[in-house]
Amino acid sequence: MLSGTMFLNLAMQYLKLRPLTRIFISDNAELIRRCKAHHHYVDPYPNETLRSEFDVTEQIYKAQETESKIKATFQWVKGHQDDDTPYEDLPLEAQLNVMVLSVH
Repeated sequence: MLSGTMFLNLAMQYLKLRPLTRIFISDNAELIRRCKAHHHYVDPYPNETLRSEFDVTEQIYKAQETESKIKATFQWVKGHQDDDTPYEDLPLEAQLNVMVLSVH
């Protein structure tokens, strides 16, 4: 999510695009929870700064809110749905998750 956010940030900066509204989708439920929670405060609470991967979550927030004004919403999608369901029968979000995972 950080690399996608940074790409959008740089594209908006160099192409002089107006603020975007985007849905960020991930199968990492904790990351989605943290990103949603960060919408309710600007400066992180001390307990938040002690969490693992705080720096990644904070960089995602800073890139979206302060630098490029991306209006972000966050959505969780269950991972590994393709274990039991054929690819063609999966919702679009799950298909995209499977495609990204299979590229690596």
